[in-house]
Amino acid sequence: MGRMASGIEIPFAGGNYYALRDVPHGEIRTRKYFSKVTGSWRQLCIYVPPGYEANTNEKYPVLYILHGGGEDETGWAMQGKTDLIMDNLIASGKAGPMLVVMPDANVGGTAFSESPLKTFEAELKEVIIPLVEKNYRADTSAKKRALAGLSMGGIHTL
Repeated sequence: MGRMASGIEIPFAGGNYYALRDVPHGEIRTRKYFSKVTGSWRQLCIYVPPGYEANTNEKYPVLYILHGGGEDETGWAMQGKTDLIMDNLIASGKAGPMLVVMPDANVGGTAFSESPLKTFEAELKEVIIPLVEKNYRADTSAKKRALAGLSMGGIHTL
């Protein structure tokens, strides 16, 4: 979980897709930014794939993945093990190298009411996507951009 809470990880058969393995590793970076939409300093986490620094001419597809209620931008990065899952998928050829952006979808108000949904939509369109496309080697075509989410993040995605 991104926020302070108790959690127990229970190993299970077939759960090694998020294991630390001897494969090339990307990294998760934290990016602080000022949001003109919320009028506050915020941050997001971004996974960059193995070879990102070496492949300076390559543009990468971007997955924006949104957390559930009670979480924040660190949920997917910490408990969700986004980096390990992506490293293993890329190494096995099941996914191509991509950027994975994990923003904080908490923008005030009741999570499932209309006002915060509209505020986060503006945050994503006016601040987050432009920030990522300006500062990272993101492929800016619509076909190379995806949005997904869990629970509250699923509502934002819809």
